[in-house]
Amino acid sequence: MRYPEKIKFLVSAVVFGAAWGALEAFLGSYLHMLNVPFRGAIMAGFACVLLSAGRAFAPYRFVTISSAFTACLMKLAGLGAFKLGPMAGILIEGLIAEAVFSSFGLNTASVFAASFLVCFEGIPHFFFTSWLMYGGGIFETYLRVVKKTAAVLGLPENAYVTVLLVWIAGHAAAAAIFGWLSAASVKKLKNEI
Repeated sequence: MRYPEKIKFLVSAVVFGAAWGALEAFLGSYLHMLNVPFRGAIMAGFACVLLSAGRAFAPYRFVTISSAFTACLMKLAGLGAFKLGPMAGILIEGLIAEAVFSSFGLNTASVFAASFLVCFEGIPHFFFTSWLMYGGGIFETYLRVVKKTAAVLGLPENAYVTVLLVWIAGHAAAAAIFGWLSAASVKKLKNEI
């Protein structure tokens, strides 16, 4: 990589990573405090827009994961400071987008694929971190709480299936919206660079 390319790489990693980290540190914290539904998918969607734009600005391998490391550093400055789950999520999202863009290039299909994978990362991430932090018994506890809540509300005992389907649909909707925004940002940047 020549010197101008190294500068472009660093600028992209720092600028887009810092923007992502600032969003995570402040908007993500407020969405969490306000208990906004699908906040993980929303934040992952914003991440994909920034990661796609950063890759369009500097189309080099490892610039996407470098942005994720920058975002992690910025997240440390936010409300609530260090939390393992969100920090791991940022790095995993960066790795997913890096893998997609490195394997398939930066085009509309890869941007939508990265958006869907990054937005859906929160579902297995939730189950894995819950298991890691609280042990395998946490899932039985979740099911008992859902079943008791369903009984109190007069819903069928298997209402958790509907909740799970709504959860998946919400993530899919966020992925589609942010995939479109990501593709639009890539197209705009490619036309102006």
